[in-house]
Amino acid sequence: MGFIHANGVGFAQPESMMFVYSYLMMATLFGVKHFYNLKESVSEPVSQPLPIIPATKATEAA
Repeated sequence: MGFIHANGVGFAQPESMMFVYSYLMMATLFGVKHFYNLKESVSEPVSQPLPIIPATKATEAA
């Protein structure tokens, strides 16, 4: 991930570290969002189950 931004192939090159930090920050934000979503889904119980929609000929053909 991130090879498109690299000036050259290598490990921890100073000119591409900005992109490494950017990817790490985005991964951290997505991880925090994931855990907040898990916490939110556990704290709010589902009041009613979703309705089951019967299949029609149009949906069966697709």
